[in-house]
Amino acid sequence: MTFNPARAHVIFTLVLWGNALLLAQQLHIWLLILLPLIGLMRLAISLQWQSQGISVRTLNLFGLLGAVALAYFAWGNGIMLAMVNLLTFSSGLKLLALNKPRDPQQLAVALLFLTACVLVFDQSIPAAIGSALLCFAILLAMLVLQYAHGPLPLVLRESAILSLQAAPIALLLFVVLPQLEPIWRMPRAGGAQTGLADNVSPGDIARLAQSSSLAFRATFNGDAPSAGQRYWRAIVMEEFDGQRWSVAQSRSRLQARNRNSGLRHPMPVAGAPIDYEIMAEPSRQHWLYALDSANTSDPRIWPQADFTLWAERPLNSAMQYKVRSYPDAPLRSDYPYIDVQLNLALPAAGNPRTQRWLNELRRDNPDINQLLGRVQAYMGQQGFSYTLSPPPMQGDMVDLFLFDYQQGFCGHYASAVAYLLRLAGVPARVVSGYQGGEWHERGFLSVYQYDAHAWVEYWSAPQQRWIRVDPTAWISPQRIEFGLQRAMEQEQSFLADQTFALAKLRDIAWINSLRLQLAELDYLWSRWVLGFDRQQQQSLLQQLLGNLSPLKLTLFSLAIVIAISLLLAAYYWRSWWPKKVPPHQRIYAQALKTISTMGIKRKPHWGIATLADQVNHSLPASVSQPFSQLSELHEQLTYNPSNDHQTERVQYMQRLLKTLQQNAKSLCRPRPKTT
Repeated sequence: MTFNPARAHVIFTLVLWGNALLLAQQLHIWLLILLPLIGLMRLAISLQWQSQGISVRTLNLFGLLGAVALAYFAWGNGIMLAMVNLLTFSSGLKLLALNKPRDPQQLAVALLFLTACVLVFDQSIPAAIGSALLCFAILLAMLVLQYAHGPLPLVLRESAILSLQAAPIALLLFVVLPQLEPIWRMPRAGGAQTGLADNVSPGDIARLAQSSSLAFRATFNGDAPSAGQRYWRAIVMEEFDGQRWSVAQSRSRLQARNRNSGLRHPMPVAGAPIDYEIMAEPSRQHWLYALDSANTSDPRIWPQADFTLWAERPLNSAMQYKVRSYPDAPLRSDYPYIDVQLNLALPAAGNPRTQRWLNELRRDNPDINQLLGRVQAYMGQQGFSYTLSPPPMQGDMVDLFLFDYQQGFCGHYASAVAYLLRLAGVPARVVSGYQGGEWHERGFLSVYQYDAHAWVEYWSAPQQRWIRVDPTAWISPQRIEFGLQRAMEQEQSFLADQTFALAKLRDIAWINSLRLQLAELDYLWSRWVLGFDRQQQQSLLQQLLGNLSPLKLTLFSLAIVIAISLLLAAYYWRSWWPKKVPPHQRIYAQALKTISTMGIKRKPHWGIATLADQVNHSLPASVSQPFSQLSELHEQLTYNPSNDHQTERVQYMQRLLKTLQQNAKSLCRPRPKTT
């Protein structure tokens, strides 16, 4: 099987479709509909289903309409997404305009850049494999153009050799090139924020718990805490309007002033520490995840006065950071007056039944622990249930939850108890984050979106500290000890919206084994590839070189340059030695020299067939015909070197060359002047 140059266009079409598939979430819907049509038009032209190509006027009309559509739909999506859509649309138009010799090269560069954009939005293993295959296909297309009529095995072999030669150099550069911060900030990619939000109504976390997406992973240096101790703090919400809890604006302003002034809030330290490393997935948010009380020396992270961790930049890509937590440390406040006043605020009106009931409880139970005990006993006596599908509660939400529906998710319980505590004059707030996680034998913990959780913290005036209380544990202790799936076994609502989620099939041994192996593979990818940052690079160089002095770094850089040079030399050393030129190549070289005297010189990007076409269009038949026959024989002997009649073909090429030289000489001989 052989390719001709037009077949390379088919490969370009497949590459464009592959990029559209990988960037489907970032592309406009009209563009996703248009790209298959553009590809079919290109295939019709390349495979000669259609005799005529696309006119320049039609392409200009397409470009104008596309520009208008891009300008209309790009409003509000951000610069990054607008540029990706523009590049994709431009590549599609270029695919229809492969007329000039340089057009395929320009298209290849655009497609390579578009393939790189895939990794801006998705650094997972499937995205990396898909991008690598697309790069290989682009290289294959360019080699198809170079070897116009070469057999498919030869072109694939050349592509594979070039790719394998580039792999060790790319790996070496990945390890040793400095992992520097960008000299400019990439425009923030558009798209929905994932995971927890800074304001939440009781039903929001229930909806989030229907997602099996990964939130983060944790790797512990020693023993991991038990499931009941894994409360991963993320956001503290202190404003309540009767329906939603949200981050207090005054708290946000105070913490922003501290960050602007470079003030890092000291976290409490007491008891035995827990050392671990977090690999957080992209959330496009600033908050991070940690156990109480979290300390870190990472300069990218700001510890906050509410004991949360704040990333310097939004997590538009995965982030890896180290934490030391002190679970026994009391959460004391540096601003007790502000905390107390902020967490006693109540809505102006609403929930009258809850207020009356609380007044009755408060008269008989003045102690906070007694009050919480009575609330817990009431929920147990009334048969409160834990559910992922609570009924909508509009209006007096706490009244409806406590006295009418009496079923809900963690957000309902946390919201109601925090509101009751505030009614009793006890400062209280809702903390959202994650609880639990799945332990893997390799020694890491995976925390998913369905592990999202909310609990309550109240201020203990005698102890001058915040104390955690989790109302969910009163109703569904199995949720805390064994996870959400075990808690939802009777209701069978775990990941009900995700039909093909592997997490739902844990009871099937081989599927669960496959799921765990994929998780471990993704963990290794995240840790050693995506997590290879400047700190890990410096640690690796210190292990290799010891103290990183300027002299050692200079010598190491020179050694890397020499190593790459030796690799390139190993690849191409044979080309430096004189090689015995086969007779048919020597004859063809003489033919090229002959037609160059007639004004046609072979350009670097011209293949054998392309040059023959140029000679046919530019020179008389007495020269073009023998040159075309000679070119065809040369191509046959080069790419299909069978021993059958090889000597006769070379002799025939010599006769054709002699004819070519004689005819060229007669054409170039000056004619005698006539008088």
